[in-house]
Amino acid sequence: MNQTPPFTAFASRTLRLVGILLILTSLLNFVILLVPLNLQDPQWQLNVTIQLVDRGITPLVGLAFLVAGFWIESFLGKPQGDGQRPLSVHSAASLDLRFLAFWLSSVLGVVFLLLIVLLFSTAGAVNEQALTQINQEATQAQAQLATRLTAEVGQQRSKIEGLLKRSSPPECRH
Repeated sequence: MNQTPPFTAFASRTLRLVGILLILTSLLNFVILLVPLNLQDPQWQLNVTIQLVDRGITPLVGLAFLVAGFWIESFLGKPQGDGQRPLSVHSAASLDLRFLAFWLSSVLGVVFLLLIVLLFSTAGAVNEQALTQINQEATQAQAQLATRLTAEVGQQRSKIEGLLKRSSPPECRH
């Protein structure tokens, strides 16, 4: 008689529950990140993309727990005459949940691939914006420097002319 340890059913349920909770909380977290939707701002796009990619490991771990729970559950079934488990309501729901999990992993994979493209295009736009701002600040600094230099040269010139007038002999003054 093939006995399965009693903790395997509990482990299977626990792994599936933890996996589902991780997936749901990460999806909720993704939605919360997008709440102040500001698609026109490249800096916002860059920050959101980086945060989504950084938090992308959470649904992956959730899917791993979910698949591990299903894997343990597959060993709990008692084979019947042809080696197949009977299809019950519980196993049909498991198949639906497996399908949803693999569908979600496919969708998340495509989303993360698209985020790579968005990251590169947004990083280029942010880079151009930063270069434009640096150029504007450099132009302003050059203008301020030219103004200060002109004023300083004028002051020094007037001081020098004043000193020259005072130190020159009286007959040279007109």
